[in-house]
Amino acid sequence: MLEQDLASIMRFLTEKSGNPAPYYNNVPEQFRVPAIYFPRPDIGSSGDTLNTYALDFSLFVKFFHRTKEDAYELGYTALNALLERRNRIPLIDESGKPTGKYIRIRDPTLRAVDESAVQLQIDWTARKPFADAPETMMQTYEIETQIKRSYDAAKAEQEVLYGIQSNH
Repeated sequence: MLEQDLASIMRFLTEKSGNPAPYYNNVPEQFRVPAIYFPRPDIGSSGDTLNTYALDFSLFVKFFHRTKEDAYELGYTALNALLERRNRIPLIDESGKPTGKYIRIRDPTLRAVDESAVQLQIDWTARKPFADAPETMMQTYEIETQIKRSYDAAKAEQEVLYGIQSNH
């Protein structure tokens, strides 16, 4: 299943870099250039709030062209489109229409990785709700009688030793 976040990012980068030929998961030996390659992202996880967990994604998008300069231009165009929009990517629904919501990414980086390829690193965090219902919290509690007896014994000892009288 393709995550909604990932599909939105793929569409945005493809459109903003001039619609190069997109490739997913594997690049064939003979591929068209200009091209954009979307591997599966690296994913880390952590607890987030009492009701959610966080998935930290790192996507390493590669842009290919005949020369390093042309590949750089593709990647730079995509990078600039992200920065101009304050690192916000429109979220799309299953039909590809904008939902009115956005994905906020961290500052992207662009670097050369090969003679005719550059890599754009996109990082973002997605928060997801836990599946199971929260545990019922304790509503009342009782203190064992031994604690009460110890308190009463200490109070009686205090009255004897210090002559303190209490009305309780």
